[in-house]
Amino acid sequence: MSDSIMVEYEYSSFLKRYQEETKSKFIIKNITANFNDKEWQPPTGIQKVYWEWKKDNTPSIPFSGVPFIFVGFKSMMCHQGKDNGAKKKRQYAEAKSKETTQDHSFRKGRFLLQDTKKVGCPAEVHITRICRFPAFKLDDNRERARKAAAVRLREALKRDPIVWEIVYIVKTPAASAHVGHPAIRPALTRRRVYPTDKDIRNVIAKAREEGRQSKIDLQDLVESHKRKCPTDNIHLRLNSGKEDLLFCYQSEWQQKILQLYGKDVCLLDATYRTAPYASPLFFLYVRTNVCYVVAGVFVVQHERTEAVKEALTVFKEWNKNWSPAHFLVDYSEVEIQAVESTFEGAQAVLCDFHRERAWVEWARKPADGIEDQGALLKMLRAIAAADTTETFHQSVDLLTNSSVWRTNSMLRNWFSTTWLAETKRWVAVFRDESLNVAVTANNGAKRQSETLKFRFLDGYKESTLTDMVTVVMNSYVPYMQKKYTELNVRCSSGYKRYNKSVPAFLNNRPKDMVKHVLQRMDTSLGAEDIVSLGGGVFRVKSETKEGAAYTVDFGRASSTMPSCQCQDWKQQCLPCKHFCAVFRSVPGWTWNELAETYRDQPLFVLDPDCFCPGEHRQVSSEPASTVVTDLPHRRKSCKNLLMEECISTLKNIMESVYLLDNETTLLS
Repeated sequence: MSDSIMVEYEYSSFLKRYQEETKSKFIIKNITANFNDKEWQPPTGIQKVYWEWKKDNTPSIPFSGVPFIFVGFKSMMCHQGKDNGAKKKRQYAEAKSKETTQDHSFRKGRFLLQDTKKVGCPAEVHITRICRFPAFKLDDNRERARKAAAVRLREALKRDPIVWEIVYIVKTPAASAHVGHPAIRPALTRRRVYPTDKDIRNVIAKAREEGRQSKIDLQDLVESHKRKCPTDNIHLRLNSGKEDLLFCYQSEWQQKILQLYGKDVCLLDATYRTAPYASPLFFLYVRTNVCYVVAGVFVVQHERTEAVKEALTVFKEWNKNWSPAHFLVDYSEVEIQAVESTFEGAQAVLCDFHRERAWVEWARKPADGIEDQGALLKMLRAIAAADTTETFHQSVDLLTNSSVWRTNSMLRNWFSTTWLAETKRWVAVFRDESLNVAVTANNGAKRQSETLKFRFLDGYKESTLTDMVTVVMNSYVPYMQKKYTELNVRCSSGYKRYNKSVPAFLNNRPKDMVKHVLQRMDTSLGAEDIVSLGGGVFRVKSETKEGAAYTVDFGRASSTMPSCQCQDWKQQCLPCKHFCAVFRSVPGWTWNELAETYRDQPLFVLDPDCFCPGEHRQVSSEPASTVVTDLPHRRKSCKNLLMEECISTLKNIMESVYLLDNETTLLS
């Protein structure tokens, strides 16, 4: 170690110059609380007054006649010294390795030939911050004189303000103290002086990222929007260091949509995974009668259970009677725990589409050793589709007794820990029947996320968080409202008269529902194929299976959900051809005889708020005149819209490929 140096000004300037001259770099090892305290004042009850100091590994202070007290200490070590974060790095590496083997992981692994710069160099810099009292300087270095001066100093501190000064004592290492690496590197290799292109890009990216978190702009945006739309709900808490960022938004229209369609099932989607923003952006979706709609938006600082739960709690306070029975989520522990801890009795259910894609992706990994992927996926799908407890156990036994299960430990570990432990979230038999009516997959919500990304955020890749929130509030949500309104209006008989071949009960219904039922109405089943069992229960023959028949229940006796034993009803919970056969052939048993809990769902009727008051007619076979309110203007075709359509088509093709299990079809 070299001799200590007294610095009578801010030590950082000295240290920076020292590192430049010696071509070295030091990082903080230890620091005490008062070392950086700019507001520090000498205490009135000091216990110890020093005149000199000499101790190993700390800067020595020779006797100068001026008394002093210690304020703080700071030690710095060579940046290639001991790796104090080795344990955390090891834990991170283990967690990262585990994540790459799980589902929904798209992280690419890297193998680093040189995985650390730490070589255990012992070189250290020690800095002491002291407070000196020059007015009490002594020329006499005897013990008696020191004690008397110390007493006078303590008494003076208690009575009146006295003159004091802060001084830093710095102890730097000799060049020979550096071990395991060159003490002075060649100048051209010092990226601090000669930065690479990547270094420059990183600095620019960091500056842009800081700009995206502009607090002033976001605060001004929220205040401006509140003045413009006082009925909208907005909650903003800026990142202050002690509290993380939280932004929640719900327009008056979104609140109405959530109350109308969000009682049974809601969908939670982390849109930031497909958009270029560091802060997680979550959309709260509901399936309406005509499309998926965003019913709420929130941004959190980090994707953690506590943060997502806090945001959901805000929406819960805004919507007093909102308590959905189910939430459709991706396989994310953060989302699952946040949902089920916020809403008592609510169940987080895994999306069918993402479950299927996760299975296909896992089976395709060469490291997992699955040779016959089709056979494995067939067994897994049988478990998911099991509609009775007996069928479920039989399907599980079929898998666990198979040769691929017995010989592949990775399959056993993956499926047992990840999927069998959560069967209540994805197996059909454990799902509430009403869930199939509301929604079975959230890939419809994904399409809406892509609309946000490709249509509204196109050209905003380098924008701030404020810009993104502005686009969502002022463009995307109004677009969704206009789309929802237009689709409802287009389904009305006041927009276009219904074809006479369409049954009266299907007039003024959502178009998807009408198409579904019309396809099932075209059946060869007649009155001779139907047997009434009484109380709204019928036995209807199978149209394709000889000797088979299905029980159709209108749900009148128990006032619960209608039901049919066929697979079509179990998957869609919409009138199948067996229900339609009864509608056509049995007098008095039509759509209006179905249980009210099913028949009167908002998903099966048009939203009257999309029409002018008093103009929307009830479901009737007669055409109704309808006045359209504020239909959105048709957008002109442009390059970006064409690109969006192409990308959307490719996405649909990709999703369809995931659902194919026939190898011949894939090869063709």
